Amino acid sequence: MIEKILEYIALNFQRSLSLKKLANNANYSSFHFQRVFKATTGETPKAYITRLRVQKACKELLLFPNKTIYSIAVDCGFNSSSDFSRTFKRITGQTPTAFRSQELKKESSLWKIDNTNIETKWCSSLKLIGNIVIINDEERLIESFKALITWANARELLQKDFLTYGVFLDSPYLTSLDKCRYFTAIQVKDSSNYPEKFFLKIGQGKFGTLKVKSTIPAMIEQSLFLKKYWVPHHGFTIKENELGFEVFNHIDLNKPYSLQARTLYLPIQPK
Repeated sequence: MIEKILEYIALNFQRSLSLKKLANNANYSSFHFQRVFKATTGETPKAYITRLRVQKACKELLLFPNKTIYSIAVDCGFNSSSDFSRTFKRITGQTPTAFRSQELKKESSLWKIDNTNIETKWCSSLKLIGNIVIINDEERLIESFKALITWANARELLQKDFLTYGVFLDSPYLTSLDKCRYFTAIQVKDSSNYPEKFFLKIGQGKFGTLKVKSTIPAMIEQSLFLKKYWVPHHGFTIKENELGFEVFNHIDLNKPYSLQARTLYLPIQPK
């Protein structure tokens, strides 16, 4: 039941979510719900929701330099700019303005990325179904894919030459890996018959893509290079409220995540 509540929070954390409302959705008393939630996530519901809001705000501060602090505060679920600024500084140690002004260090390996690996592609909408896993252990990611493929194969959901997808529900750049959620997924036509699985729809559109085969920390830098430098310098901006994802090019379940050939997809639109 907590997994379903986490899914509900992920889709609605910008809205007002009281403890009582969440507990009612889980059919628990407020006291019991908070105890179970913290035992599962390591955080209280309030702290968990606040982290997601600040995390979204961090992303918007970095990627949308022309968006006002007030607009970001409201879009991320805060009641006011002052409430947002206080909460943001308490969690990150910086004001929103200071955080926005930070730049990546030029000596970073970002500058060694091969631009010829980057291209734009159009992608049709995707209906994905799968499992949510914490990414602090690369082995756990592959185990999640194994379990998903076994589950899907038993239900004859796998098509010939099927693809596997990974979606970062939290930004690994802004969230510690022991709290960063990753969605291991396959594509399906209809998810209504499988309520036990997490479902996510990726909208159609244009994407900036980058081929990678690297560890999670290295992939984070590659993704940041794409977002912060390649995208704006090629006449694009990141598309708001759309998720990026990665496609595994013929996943090998006997290899670690870092040795899997993947393609990053980041949603973009013309400036």
